[in-house]
Amino acid sequence: MPSVSEVAYAAGFFDGEGHIAIAKRTARSRKKYGTYTYERYDLIVTTSQVFSGPIIWLQERFGGRIRRSIAKRSYDRGLYARWDWILSSQNGATFLRAVLPYLIVKRREAEIALDFVSTLSLVRPGSKKLPAWIQEKRAKLYGEIREARRAIKIA
Repeated sequence: MPSVSEVAYAAGFFDGEGHIAIAKRTARSRKKYGTYTYERYDLIVTTSQVFSGPIIWLQERFGGRIRRSIAKRSYDRGLYARWDWILSSQNGATFLRAVLPYLIVKRREAEIALDFVSTLSLVRPGSKKLPAWIQEKRAKLYGEIREARRAIKIA
C-alpha cells in the first residue's frame, strides 16, 4: 500500500502527465443464436514520460503495465522514445479512487470514469446481451468525458 504522501505525489504527477479515456470500439459477438455487432467501451488510464523512473515508480505502487513506444513530436514530427504506464478498467478505477481527493485538473474526468466503472458491475456474468440502458449510459459517459477534457481551463 502506498503511503498518503506517495498517493498525493502520484496524483500531482498524474494531474499533469496523465490521461483518462473511455475508449469506444465496435465489437462482434458470435453466439449460437446469431451474430451481432455492438459498441464496446473500456476505461483506460495512462501516463507517459520520456524518463522511465517515474513510470516504474507508479507501477511498483499501483500495478498496471509498462510499455516503451516511439512517438512523433507535434512540433517537428521528429521521433522520440517514451514510457507509458497503462491501467485498464478495475485497476484504473482503484488508482483513480486513491488519487481523487488530490486531483485538480483531472478531477471531473476521474469522477466520470468512476461512474463508468460502476456500470461494469451491473452486468451479470454469462449474460447474453448487454441491456440497452447500460449501453446508453456508457455512451453518455463517453461523450461526457470528452467534453470534460475540452473544458479544462486553468486560471
